[in-house]
Amino acid sequence: MGKQDDFFRTQIRIPSDVYEAIKLSAEESGRSVNAEMVHLMSAALGMKEPVPDLAESRIRELIREELTKAGK
Repeated sequence: MGKQDDFFRTQIRIPSDVYEAIKLSAEESGRSVNAEMVHLMSAALGMKEPVPDLAESRIRELIREELTKAGK
């Protein structure tokens, strides 16, 4: 994660159903709600996601797959 100066802090209002969809997506991807919102907005704007985040996401996915196979 970058320095605090690299970020802009804001507050938004979103409908409850949209928040719940983002929250579910965050849980499935292994990201926080904030990170998921940044990810979704970046994707919608056609911006590239940083490579380390992609690698971390893939690692989490592989771990989940292996735990599922192991019955956990």
